[in-house]
Amino acid sequence: MPPRSVNLLSYYDGDGVEQDYAKAFELYSEAAEQGDAAAEFSVAYMYDFGEGVELDDLKAVEYYTRAADRAMLRRSSTWR
Repeated sequence: MPPRSVNLLSYYDGDGVEQDYAKAFELYSEAAEQGDAAAEFSVAYMYDFGEGVELDDLKAVEYYTRAADRAMLRRSSTWR
């Protein structure tokens, strides 16, 4: 069991746990499905560079676009 301070980035960076891109991808994917724009960007990056998942340019573009759209929605809702 990893220490309580372990977060999504921990598995990607190997900070406090053994580096595990597949586990990081799994966790980022779960967060992305819950609407987390940063996680969507991370999933896109991992598809883009084949880290923890098979390289897939189309999926990378899909997730980069989702992350950008979500960030723009968040920004526009605070702009007045």
